[in-house]
Amino acid sequence: LDGHHRRLADRLGIADRVNFLGHVPHAELAGVIRGATLHVLTSLHDAGPVAVLEAAACAVPTVGTDVGHVHDFAALPVPAAVVAGNVATDRSPAALASAILDVLGDEPRRAALAIAARQWAVAHDAEHTASSFEMLYRRLSANSANN
Repeated sequence: LDGHHRRLADRLGIADRVNFLGHVPHAELAGVIRGATLHVLTSLHDAGPVAVLEAAACAVPTVGTDVGHVHDFAALPVPAAVVAGNVATDRSPAALASAILDVLGDEPRRAALAIAARQWAVAHDAEHTASSFEMLYRRLSANSANN
């Protein structure tokens, strides 16, 4: 959809503020993400958007629609841990734009969310995930043995 999005940016008068990077080699991806002010997820259906986790690991907060990890993170005791602004049930472009502007208009909040996102990602790394699954499997195995 690259050509479509370039034409849309031109038509909206924002082409001078949008960079279309095309394919980014894996080795350069973290650097590109770290250069972002905000990560925006516009998916209408996405069970586990890895890009949200990648952005969090790079200390970039996410504003997104109420899907997958964005929904899950919003339900955490500290909703802003990874999700900078959650467009709860209204997935309209206007609601998403409003959430984006809310975060971009409050730099101390955006910076705090970036720190919180990074802290969450570090605390929930692959080792944490593996040990959580191991604990779950042990409980399931114990329950099966008792039944």
